[in-house]
Amino acid sequence: MKKNYVLVALSNDEKNLITKESLSYLVNKSLISEKDKMFKDLVESNKKKYNGSLSSDYAIIHKKMISMLFVMSEIDTAINQKEKVNIAIDGHASSGKTTLSYMLKEVYDCNIFHIDDFFKKPEINQNEPFSIYGSNIDFQKIKENIFNQIEKEEDIMYEELDLSTHQHKKPILIPYKKLNIIEGSFSMHPRLIHYYDLKIFVKLRYLSQLRRIRKRNGFIKLFEFKTKWIPNENKYFKDLDIINQADLSISLKVK
Repeated sequence: MKKNYVLVALSNDEKNLITKESLSYLVNKSLISEKDKMFKDLVESNKKKYNGSLSSDYAIIHKKMISMLFVMSEIDTAINQKEKVNIAIDGHASSGKTTLSYMLKEVYDCNIFHIDDFFKKPEINQNEPFSIYGSNIDFQKIKENIFNQIEKEEDIMYEELDLSTHQHKKPILIPYKKLNIIEGSFSMHPRLIHYYDLKIFVKLRYLSQLRRIRKRNGFIKLFEFKTKWIPNENKYFKDLDIINQADLSISLKVK
């Protein structure tokens, strides 16, 4: 079992920061604590490995949390360097973009905005070269309702979309926060990408993607994803080189 865990040291390097709060969260998610015999054994074995030089500024986490470690290190670094931070989480359908967003919200005081809430009737503008990508997303509304308000440090009037009826719910007022996450496919679209301080791409292999979508949405919706949404997203990823534009590309193993 020891091979499933890794030792992580607290970093004070401004270019590669990880805080105690972040490490504590990762430890809790790893389902270990200082009372666990396995944890104590790991600590003792690592003390011997590092000649007894370990301090309290370290943690032992499960390997499945490594992706989260990289993400949180990038966020901690950005928060340390900037007054406000906007994060994009793009990636393959059913890869865990929303899951990642809410995991981060457990640690950080942040707002989460979903690209799905800005669906509209597909429309292609011949004068806009990138409008064929995410033609069903209202990028102008995202700019006006979210990014303009963040820039002015003002509260945001937000309308969630009921995906079962495709009708927007009553507007809610979301207080301004310095850390904001915009998650969903096409969140790194050329019309939005310049707003972000950190861009994360969540990867998922095709067969795993199909299994997750079938489990989440059922067989009928799987066919729609397979023939329409997945090809559209993959064209966007490939044509606009989205993965290589991300600051961090991960596979999320925690669901």
